[in-house]
Amino acid sequence: MWILTDDDSYQHARRVKELEKTFGATYELIEIASLGNPFSKRDSCIVYASVVCVDDYFEDGRATDELLSILKTYGYNGFADVYQHYQEASKQIIAECVFESYKMNGAAILFGGTEEKCIKFIDNYITRCGGREQKAC
Repeated sequence: MWILTDDDSYQHARRVKELEKTFGATYELIEIASLGNPFSKRDSCIVYASVVCVDDYFEDGRATDELLSILKTYGYNGFADVYQHYQEASKQIIAECVFESYKMNGAAILFGGTEEKCIKFIDNYITRCGGREQKAC
């Protein structure tokens, strides 16, 4: 089930349960990025998506330095801090932070067009890939 996690970028996330036996906690994320002035009407945008394997950012049950650095940019003092705020949704929040930190590095660009067309693309994409729940964590 997809969840709208950020209204501004029309970011959605979903847990990819079919990959978890192999890769651990895994999330697919998709969002819109403006290619122009972010303060003007978004006429030139892209939709990009990526899969984040959260467990890749842990070693021996501890957050890697890379993850700690990412979490720090979002104001968290480590995994325990994220867990204190979000509990069962902690790994999803980490997936969002990783996705946003790396933006298009390794992400697939799926579509380009106006913001309106990109929103329609995402709506169609998530409908084909499991539907949507209209609430954020």
